[in-house]
Amino acid sequence: MSSVSCEWELADHDINFGVRFEPTDPASESLEILPTNSHTAADGPVHNTFEVPQGSIGRLLIVWDNSHSYLRSKSVTFRVLPADVLEAK
Repeated sequence: MSSVSCEWELADHDINFGVRFEPTDPASESLEILPTNSHTAADGPVHNTFEVPQGSIGRLLIVWDNSHSYLRSKSVTFRVLPADVLEAK
């Protein structure tokens, strides 16, 4: 398995967040790595590490979804790195 680390923080209000892996092989199905959940700014910073199947070729989709609140914009600060980079610090 390969690991990816994601750290993010929401300035105000709430937003939905989820992660999935979409392989480039059309015969393979998408893999939900972290189900979409609602997060509020009051929850504070979010730190996640995701396992991506070893040898898989595709895209890791890290999704912040504001579709439930189009009229209220959101400000998200984030950092995405291979997990071993953060562990070395």
